[in-house]
Amino acid sequence: ITEANGFNSGAHYNAQHLAVTSNSSYIGGSISRITTAGNYVASISSLGASVSTNSNMTVDNVENMPSARTGMTSTLTINSPRGNTIRYEPSQGMMAGHIATALNSELSNEGLRVRASNFVEFYEVPTEQIQFDLKGDNAETVSIDYDMSVGSISAFVAAINAHTGETGIIAYSSANNRNIVLQKLDGNDISIENVAIANEGEIKLRQLDSFGEVINSPENITPQTISTGKFASIGGQITFVSSMNFSLSYNGVENSSQTSKFEAGFVTKDYLPDNSLNQYTFKQTGLIDGGSISAEGIIPTGGLKLVRSLMALPSLRVPR
Repeated sequence: ITEANGFNSGAHYNAQHLAVTSNSSYIGGSISRITTAGNYVASISSLGASVSTNSNMTVDNVENMPSARTGMTSTLTINSPRGNTIRYEPSQGMMAGHIATALNSELSNEGLRVRASNFVEFYEVPTEQIQFDLKGDNAETVSIDYDMSVGSISAFVAAINAHTGETGIIAYSSANNRNIVLQKLDGNDISIENVAIANEGEIKLRQLDSFGEVINSPENITPQTISTGKFASIGGQITFVSSMNFSLSYNGVENSSQTSKFEAGFVTKDYLPDNSLNQYTFKQTGLIDGGSISAEGIIPTGGLKLVRSLMALPSLRVPR
């Protein structure tokens, strides 16, 4: 940053507009940044712990349903890429989406971006009468009542989506039309209460990350099931992203960032729940990827030819 490069010596510059994501913009200009290693990421739940330790999903009998929302009980410490230490304590009742929004504002000068997501999948849905109350944004519960013995997954999805305007929850049917994915659009909690499923039926639940992959956490290793007399509370995930290394700390446990090749890498991965697909988008550079032989004149191997064939595609869609 020098005057020779057009910077004003009297101006104050910060990290707020650095190209943290693959496509960033500032005052009408756009910056595209990709790397072979990808950006650094770390994910936590609204409880403060790494999602691999506790992804914040509770399934239990309705009499054990807590009267207040569980949250962080101590300070979350963020050791930023700039070497600064930021301490954050959310207010009581704040969920993943609320926390991500607050932290995005607080960390914008630190070269960090924060986002929230919340996906939960219903699988092995029984062909029975299914009833439950669904809570998202709505103060008053929305009652879902659908008979799978005479209906279909797509019609069940439509029954849930009839209330999206109230709940902020949208449902999708899987490619095989056997499973349902619920998404809380802002990353906040999804609550399922007063469950009643005929003939002792049950539905299995598992949490998905923003790429549509099952979250590797204790809550998802053993299948969680809802049935008559049970409730489920599904919290979202908070993902921190930076172009440089950083770490989080909660209750004395450090959560160091790791590189993700799908974050500002040469291949991006997007989850398309409405199509039950993962879409891979390839970025290429003409001078490197356009040639048919290497700089040394060596003909590429079959594996490299395959990579170049894939790179020639604008995108690739893979069923989940």
